[in-house]
Amino acid sequence: MKNPLSKSRAGLLASIGRHYSGPITGVALAALSAFMIVTGIKGLLGFPMTRANAAADLLGIVIVIGALRWMRSRKD
Repeated sequence: MKNPLSKSRAGLLASIGRHYSGPITGVALAALSAFMIVTGIKGLLGFPMTRANAAADLLGIVIVIGALRWMRSRKD
């Protein structure tokens, strides 16, 4: 017996993805992957990772990627 909620949830997620994917989605995905790489490298090198450090790293990466994409789009 199939659950009728699973189909509506899938439709809801697809709808959200279609309506809210835009320029910010690329920035968010790039920042998330860069954050994961930076966090992994810091962990391998033995640096202590706290929530404050992780939040600061993520915010810095988002700002840098957002600024670079904004400057690139202004040139066009």
